[in-house]
Amino acid sequence: MFLDIPIPRCYVIAMDMSTSLDALTDCITGTITEDPLQGLRDIAAAQQRLIELESLAVDAAILQHSWADIGAAMGTSRQAAQQRFKDKLKAQLIATTKVYKVAKSKRDPQAIAAAREHQAQLVQEFRKLSKPKKK
Repeated sequence: MFLDIPIPRCYVIAMDMSTSLDALTDCITGTITEDPLQGLRDIAAAQQRLIELESLAVDAAILQHSWADIGAAMGTSRQAAQQRFKDKLKAQLIATTKVYKVAKSKRDPQAIAAAREHQAQLVQEFRKLSKPKKK
C-alpha cells in the first residue's frame, strides 16, 4: 500500500503502511516538541486526509462487499458501520433503484430480479437504522 500524506512540515512516502505510520509519527512527534500548535495542525491535516480516504474506501467497498465485511474491516459491527455511513446507505438505495428502473426498461428479468433483491436488502437495513431506539 502506498501512503502519501502531505503535512505542512512533514512529507511521508513509504511503500508499506507500518513504515509510513512510523515515519509520520516520528515527524509529528518532532514537530510537537518544537511547536505544539504546529503539531496539532499537522495532526488535524492527517486526520482530515484519512477521513477522506476512509470515505473513498467505503464508497468502493459498498459496491463489492456486505456491510458486515465493511464493519469487520473497520473493527466494528455491521450495524455500527451502517449507522456511521447512513447517508452512503441511502445513496446506495437510490442507485439501486436507478439500476432497477434501467433493468425494467430493458426488460431484463435477471437484472430486474437481482436489483429487486438488492433493493429489498437495503430497504430492510435502512429501516433497521431508522427505527426509534427503545428507552
